[in-house]
Order: sequence, then structure tokens, then C-alpha cells
Amino acid sequence: MKYLFFLLFSISIYAQNIVSGNTISEQGFILQNVSVVNIQTNEQVISDHQGFFKIKANTNDELRFIKEKYDRTIRKVNHQDFANLISVTLIQSPIEIEQVDLDFNATGDLKKDINLRGSNKKKLLNEEIKDYIKDHPEEKKYSRITTPNFGVPDMNQGQVSILSIGNSGSGGILGLVAKQIFKKDKHKPDFSEIQNFHRKVKDTFYDDYFTKQGLDEFGFESYLVYLDSRYKFSEKYFNNFNTLEIEKKLKNLLQEYINKR
Repeated sequence: MKYLFFLLFSISIYAQNIVSGNTISEQGFILQNVSVVNIQTNEQVISDHQGFFKIKANTNDELRFIKEKYDRTIRKVNHQDFANLISVTLIQSPIEIEQVDLDFNATGDLKKDINLRGSNKKKLLNEEIKDYIKDHPEEKKYSRITTPNFGVPDMNQGQVSILSIGNSGSGGILGLVAKQIFKKDKHKPDFSEIQNFHRKVKDTFYDDYFTKQGLDEFGFESYLVYLDSRYKFSEKYFNNFNTLEIEKKLKNLLQEYINKR
């Protein structure tokens, strides 16, 4: 009889040292794989796929409930927790949004702010163009006529014959005129001309094809600056606006630009 009483008493004591329950979200959904830690004993268990857990504890022990992306929850054990299943609610942690520093002071007027933002983009683009021109200055070539120090002076030197158009001669005045007519213009565009050229290219070719590739208007203009720096795009097509060739170049080199961004 004494043995039976002792056995029942031991079972009762053991049952009182187990806290059981489940873990749920603030919306009432089951939360599995929640770590339940007894701070006093360092014992730890994990809630199962139904959110159920059980852990050894004594009255006044602190149970800590931990799950990634949720705030830690602490519950102090009381004597009623041994007789009933407890329900522990975990609150989802707020998502921290990275702070974005604006490079301009907003006025509160949407229309003005859009224009201000656009002007900053243009300023940045203009600086990129200026850097390109600075890195690719025009090469000025100077020629100098010298006369021989010795020998009989050539009395015909500097004289141009109107009719002396030949394979080996200077070609006379008619030859010079013909050379000027058919001479290829090697003028390199300056900053203002590059801007006008970029504007013309954008007005002619910027369409849905480039927006689908992720380029807004500012991105397209930056793409043109990239082509200038790598392929001398403006210098090559400024005097020869070949639409077929320009469009082909824009589309063929686009993926290269996207990969380098």
C-alpha cells in the first residue's frame, strides 16, 4: 500500500514539472520550429509541425520562445501551467527598410520636386559628358612651311596653276576646290554638340524596346555616355547620322552595358 502511494505521488510530482502547449502567430497560425528555452535550467526543445511543445520547468521559471523574424517572447511559469496547455503568441518583427538619402531637398510640391530631381540627373549626366571630353581632347595638328637654307630659290614656289590638274601635281585651284568638296569632315563634336546629338538619338530611337530592358530616359542617356567613352559613339556618328547603323549599334551593345552596370 505504501509502495502504491509513493508511486502515485512520484507520478503526480513528475506531471507537475512538465509545461505543455503550442506556439502560434498573432494571426492565429501555427508556428513550428520555435525554440523553447528554460532560462533557469538551459533545457531547450523545439515545437513540432503542429506547434506543440513540452518542457520541464518549475514554478517561476522563465521560458523563452525564439524564432527567426519574430520578437522573443518570455513567459513566467505559474502553478496553473502544469495542469493546462498554454498557448504562446509570437509577434512578427517589423521589417527594417534601408534609409535612402535624397540628393535634393524636397519642397513638398510633387511637380517641382520631379523637375528638381530631373535637373539633378541632367547635372550628373553633363558631368559625365564633360569627363569624357576631358579624357578625349581634340588633337590639334599644326603645319609649318619652311624654306630650304641652301640652293637656288624656286620662283614658282607658292604659285598655283588653275589648269595644272594632274596625278602628281597640286591640282591647281580646281584641284584644291575638288579636294575641299570631297574631303571628309573630321570635326570632333564639342560638349554642346554631343548633348544635341544625344537628344537626337533619344528622340529617334528611345522606345519600348529599351524600357523593357530596364532603361528609363536617364538610363538611356547614361548608356549613350558609356558608348561615347568606350566606342566614341558621338564622334563616329555626329557627322553621319546613319539610322540603320546607329540602331544596330544601340541594340547590339546594350547587353554589354547592362552586364557592366
